[in-house]
Amino acid sequence: MTLLIIGKFYADAFALHIAETLEAMGHEVVRFESGVKYKTKGSVLSKRWTQVKSTVYELAKQSQIAQRSETRQLLSVARRRAIDLTIVCHDFLRPAQMRSLRKEIRSPVVLWFPDAMANFHRTFFLNSDYDALFFKDPYIVYRLNQTLSTPIYYLPECCNPRYHKPCELSPRDWETYGCEIATAGNLYPYRGAFFSQLNGYEVKIWGSPPPLWMDVRLIAPMLQKKYVANEEKSKAFRAAKIVVNNLHPAEVWGVNARAFEIAGAGGFQLIDWRPGIEQLFREDEELVTFSSMKDLKNKIEYYLPLERERTEIARRAQKRSHLEHTYEKRMEVLLRTVFGGGKGFLMPEVSYLVHRELERV
Repeated sequence: MTLLIIGKFYADAFALHIAETLEAMGHEVVRFESGVKYKTKGSVLSKRWTQVKSTVYELAKQSQIAQRSETRQLLSVARRRAIDLTIVCHDFLRPAQMRSLRKEIRSPVVLWFPDAMANFHRTFFLNSDYDALFFKDPYIVYRLNQTLSTPIYYLPECCNPRYHKPCELSPRDWETYGCEIATAGNLYPYRGAFFSQLNGYEVKIWGSPPPLWMDVRLIAPMLQKKYVANEEKSKAFRAAKIVVNNLHPAEVWGVNARAFEIAGAGGFQLIDWRPGIEQLFREDEELVTFSSMKDLKNKIEYYLPLERERTEIARRAQKRSHLEHTYEKRMEVLLRTVFGGGKGFLMPEVSYLVHRELERV
C-alpha cells in the first residue's frame, strides 16, 4: 500500500520509526512534516533557537493565512500518490485541515496519539473526521469509548529493534554513559522534582536542554544536555546500572515508549507501576516496578550491587520486547484493525485494572 505519514521525522521520532518500519514491510510511504523541523544535533544555542522558532510557529499558526499555507503544502504532498491510508502521529491537523484532506483523498485517515492526556491540549481530533483513533493508555480508550461514536482502540507504544538493541560498549562509551542511574527524555517540572530526590546517587539525565523558564538548580549536575537517539540511547541505557523510568502522572493505566526502548536495549528498568504493565511485561522477571519514592530508593539500594540479577532481568525484557513489542507488530495490528476487522491491541479488562490499582493503594 501507499501510506501518508503526518508527523515529525527527526532522529528517533515516533513518526520516523513508523515510516521506516512500513517501508521495511514493503509499503510505500509519503511523509509530511508539520511545523518547525526539530534538530537533534548542534550546540545548545542552536537548540534554543529551534525552541524559539517552534514557539513563534505555534503563535503564527493561529492565523488563517498560516493555516491555509500549511494546508496547501499538505495537499500538495497528498497528491503525489494515490494514498491508501493516512496515519497522523499526533494532534497535528485542525478540523478545517482534515476537511480539506478528506476532499483530496478518499481512503481512511487514522490518528495514533503517542502522549499522555496532559498533552491533549486543544484536542482537535475530537472534532475531526477520523476513521479511527488509537491511544497508548487503556484509560483514554475506556473513557472516550463511553461517550464518542468514533472507533477508538488501544495500541501501546513499542521499540524499534533496528536501533533499540543491545550494543557493544567501548571504554570511551563506559566513560561517557556509565553511571548508577540514568534516564532519557524531555525535561519538565515533575521529572525535575522527581529526580531532585535522587541527589545521593550518580545520575545522568539525557535529553535536550531544559526550557529556559524551568528551575533546574537541584538537578543541574545530572543534566547532560544532550539528545540521545538510536544507538546512543541504547548505549546510555546499557551503561547505566539502573534506568529509572518515572511516568508522567497523566499516564493513568498505560506506559511510555521509553519502557519498551529500555527493554529493547537490554537495560535494567525500574518503572513507575501502572496496572497496564502486567499485560506487557512480567513484573520482577522482565522489569521491576515501584509505587513511591521510598519504594524506589529501597529497590535502588537492593539492586545496585546485584549485577547478575539485573543482567538476567534485562535479558528477559529484551527478548520480550523484540518478540512482541515492535513497530512492525504494532503496524500489523493497526492495519488489521483498519482494513481487516481487527479490534486494536487486546484491551485489558477495565474491572481488573481498577481492582489492581485499588489493591496497590
